[in-house]
Amino acid sequence: MATEHSIDLARQSWRHLRGYVSDPSTYTDTAMLFRASQLACKLDELIDEKSMPVPPDPEDVHPVELEALNAWGDARLDMVLTEKQRDCCKQVLTSRTKSGKVQPHKYTLELLEAFGLAPTD
Repeated sequence: MATEHSIDLARQSWRHLRGYVSDPSTYTDTAMLFRASQLACKLDELIDEKSMPVPPDPEDVHPVELEALNAWGDARLDMVLTEKQRDCCKQVLTSRTKSGKVQPHKYTLELLEAFGLAPTD
């Protein structure tokens, strides 16, 4: 039986991971690309972009709309990943970190920490 890992992150963190996993330039073999495409589909279901509030017009930002967007992005979502899916995520995050393609903001830092890749200061 495969080992499973339950990971709890903000929806916006999962969105960042979805974008990273979807970048085909990250992969050097087709097996990893295949696993990543399956993982991306699973992430799409979890994130449920259709439930995202309509972003406010930048010229007419209402605090209530902005609060709804922040609440949607900060909502905690739990996902169970197989060992191979978790390894795929770690490989993607490691590759992007080494190439400087990961920006240090709260959602990315949460991702790195969840996968045991948090920078040490």
